[in-house]
Amino acid sequence: MSYTMRWASIVIVTAISIWLSIDLIILQAEHGKHSEKTTAFIDQQQVVSSSDASSPVRVGLDWSTKQYAAQFHDPAAFQQRANRASHPYVALYLTGNARSFIYPSTYKRMKKNLVDSLSRNTLVFARLKTWDTRVKNQTRHGYFAPMITNYTAVRRAIRHLSPVHLSIEKAHKNSVRSECVFSKKEARRSDGFVSIYFGEAMIDRFVGQMKAVYDCYQDVVVFENLAGFKFDAIVRARPDVVWIAPSANATSFLARGHVIHLFDEFIFTPRAFSAGLIAWYNAYLECNGVWNGSYNPEGAFFRGFADLGVRYRSDRNIPMVIRRDNQYTVSAEVACGRMNVVTGRECKRLVYQMDDPN
Repeated sequence: MSYTMRWASIVIVTAISIWLSIDLIILQAEHGKHSEKTTAFIDQQQVVSSSDASSPVRVGLDWSTKQYAAQFHDPAAFQQRANRASHPYVALYLTGNARSFIYPSTYKRMKKNLVDSLSRNTLVFARLKTWDTRVKNQTRHGYFAPMITNYTAVRRAIRHLSPVHLSIEKAHKNSVRSECVFSKKEARRSDGFVSIYFGEAMIDRFVGQMKAVYDCYQDVVVFENLAGFKFDAIVRARPDVVWIAPSANATSFLARGHVIHLFDEFIFTPRAFSAGLIAWYNAYLECNGVWNGSYNPEGAFFRGFADLGVRYRSDRNIPMVIRRDNQYTVSAEVACGRMNVVTGRECKRLVYQMDDPN
């Protein structure tokens, strides 16, 4: 090899090494970078040691989440955030398949019209799935086409919301317990019809959905234990919905004195009643035989709160709608058609034709 070629090789190798070093520094900086709300990005569930007296529930919360929670032990810092009477502490947790969450029109308006509108003290928790289920067909709602996303796209979107805890499920995990048997006869007796969630694939989908709600609830509980305070309200919301206008604030929701929901897509519950969110899954964990509870998510939440003696009131004026894969599907028509806030045509314009709002 000539003298010139040797030097050329050395220069190339050196340049590659420098590039890799810079890339590594950028990645480390991104991982360590925290917004006003310290963001905890984890790929897989990490188990908090059962010996940690402040964390009795075994769920995944990483170091940065604990660090963020610790600031609430400082009374001055706690009071400085905002007037709690005017800005209640709200735990907003997003659970489900990411799907259309990755669109700017979805996550930007969720931040502006939900997170910021609820309260200055809204903290976001999220358990999202990048994989998606097979096509689901409902007689009334049409076909639901899968919308598979990826980790990078979801991470880009979720950073806009600055969650204090995030868990991303990249591949399907079976949550169905063989000890608990789902019965078509029991589905008719329980829900008055053969639930759309009956059948092996749909049961797997349903149980997985309720488990995610349960797991994210436990994330909130662990955070409360670490921070040394309880939230005033817990909100469960789907990630793949577009908030076309600002939500009512948490103070006005709390003043109603009961649980407010829009189908199973948005549920606002005062902290005192929030156990209703996980009542179905708690019962499912104890099931040994034929399942005699609800066979669909809306029924599951309704019964969970009813058993606590809490009113579970629907509000069709909540300004949100699911974004499907495109605006021309029957399911998109149905989603926009059941809104009270705007017309179906205006709904489609706001949801599908405004992909990068300010």
